[in-house]
Amino acid sequence: MHGHWMGVFMSLSDRWGRFLSSQPKLACTPPKEGGVPT
Repeated sequence: MHGHWMGVFMSLSDRWGRFLSSQPKLACTPPKEGGVPT
């Protein structure tokens, strides 16, 4: 059972990593740096 959830987590992590790599703007500009003006 634990191994199943580990596989699910790894799959989600891989998908999230691919999503970030396909969105360079989101990956290169964190909200607290490039978002709200001070």
